[in-house]
Amino acid sequence: MQQPPRSKLAAVLRVWVDVGLAAVALAVLALTVYVVITSFQLSRPGTVGDGAVWVGIGNGSFVPIQRLELRPSAGEPPLSDPALVKARGELRFHTRRVDLMLLGFLPMLLVAAAVLAGGWQLRQVLAAVARGEPFAAANPRRISAIGWIVVAVTATEPLLAYLPASVVLRTAEVEGIDLSPTLMFDTGTLLTGLVIIVLAAVFREGVRLHEEQSLTV
Repeated sequence: MQQPPRSKLAAVLRVWVDVGLAAVALAVLALTVYVVITSFQLSRPGTVGDGAVWVGIGNGSFVPIQRLELRPSAGEPPLSDPALVKARGELRFHTRRVDLMLLGFLPMLLVAAAVLAGGWQLRQVLAAVARGEPFAAANPRRISAIGWIVVAVTATEPLLAYLPASVVLRTAEVEGIDLSPTLMFDTGTLLTGLVIIVLAAVFREGVRLHEEQSLTV
């Protein structure tokens, strides 16, 4: 049976994936070096480190609500009871505590690890396609792994964001606005991961049929 032609597009995309993976790896290395150096420097008087956590604007862990006040005006206002709902923001701060600084990096490191793991699987798929082997037996497993990585990160990242925010907000209260740690799951990304898993199962069946056809020719 004639082999599928090599794909130049897949080869180009594989190069771009390699560049992206190298950039993420270098960023993680640079971040690790920064954290280590800053952790040692915090023992010096007057030295502070940068920290950041994601918090909900308002009260509520799943649906934060921040009540707003309307500016007084003449006559009856056209609306009432304004409120920010599901608002979220990055709370940045300086600190001399190493633990508070490190907690803020947990979600970032999780996402970086997922990008490296998923990107490597994607690179392997593109490499197989570039060689003219789109129906390689390992490709469905690789695609399924990408889907499960997306699902795992989507389910875990909110928990790793909630913990640092909870610790920081218990350590120091912010005045002027209500803030709360939140557990806000990205249902769209979760659905994307599940769709990838389903497509991998369909592709696995296609690989099986391709192998059976190869044996009968």
